[in-house]
Amino acid sequence: MRTSTLIKYKAVKVQKLDYPAGECADSARLPDILDDDSRYKYTFAACLSSQIGQLIRRQCNCTSAFHVRPPAAGPAAPYCGHYSAENPLDFIRRLDCVRNLNLSNLMASVMHSTCQKPCTTFHYESHLSSSNWTPQVWQIHWMMHISSALKQVMDNPFDQHFSEQLQRLINFTDLESVAGAPEVEALKVFESELAEKMALVTVTRMNYNTLVKQEALQITPSALMSRLGGLGSLTIGVTLTCAFELVELIYLTARRLRRLDQTAEDGGGGGGVDSNGSAAGANQRAVAAATVELLLLQQQAGALASSERQANHVQQGSYYDNCPSG
Repeated sequence: MRTSTLIKYKAVKVQKLDYPAGECADSARLPDILDDDSRYKYTFAACLSSQIGQLIRRQCNCTSAFHVRPPAAGPAAPYCGHYSAENPLDFIRRLDCVRNLNLSNLMASVMHSTCQKPCTTFHYESHLSSSNWTPQVWQIHWMMHISSALKQVMDNPFDQHFSEQLQRLINFTDLESVAGAPEVEALKVFESELAEKMALVTVTRMNYNTLVKQEALQITPSALMSRLGGLGSLTIGVTLTCAFELVELIYLTARRLRRLDQTAEDGGGGGGVDSNGSAAGANQRAVAAATVELLLLQQQAGALASSERQANHVQQGSYYDNCPSG
């Protein structure tokens, strides 16, 4: 018993409407992508890969097999991984050149200058489920022979036996005839061995409808006014606050400078006083100091006299207490 895997997918188309210029480009105006001799629809990832492949060819003179290829590689621009025993140094030179490329910077420059994101993109939502599966003999026969017929048709489309192989494919679309073919009976002997080597993977669409999602920039007048009002109030409030703080700073600085100038002028004028004025000031300070000392001495003398009077009074009282009564 083997595993059967079912993959269902749904196509989703995303359209960006009325986006600003430069955000995306109209898909109809974008060029096709050339990979060697094949042409494909434009995608952003394919554009990046194509531009990186062209840069590698210009700088290293070789063709990268890991990117979208420019026109067919020839002797002038062989594949970067091509090794020739006759010229091994060329292989080393190409390999060293590719290794030293700064692909991240190259990709960033291409992403912002050359490759544009399309306004219409597709992506696929998938659903995966697995279950046990027991292959039937006719299914094994059908898969074995149809795969070989497909391989021959794809590898040799101009072969003389092409019509025969194509007829085989057409015959295999009739499952009833395949189930009753004589080869099916011969395969029953190896049914268990063949079944162990088989796995069934089925890929199908959930439905044949395409879900369209449209993205548009919608700003109503009220929303625009509210946003502008909020930004304006914040900006004006911060601006006025900064202006008031700046005016206050200028005023305080000017006031401080004015005070410093006045102090300097007063100090300069005082320096011109003669020696008589200085002596008079010194005498006044000396008189004031002497007056203060005199007051302190008077206070100390008064305190000393009061303490002596108290002591004499105490001694007289004790004398009268000790005298005998007459």
